[in-house]
Amino acid sequence: MAADRLRRGETVAAIAHAVGYGSESAPSVAFKRVTGTTPRAYRSFVSGTFR
Repeated sequence: MAADRLRRGETVAAIAHAVGYGSESAPSVAFKRVTGTTPRAYRSFVSGTFR
């Protein structure tokens, strides 16, 4: 769900708010724990700007 929203260009803060997190850092940590990468790196990878 979060990965889909990141691909659509939503910010981590907007996603966090939409799913009920009180801060931006908590869902970022959870995202990295599940996917093995940060939301920023994931967004760069799917957009083709990964370095």
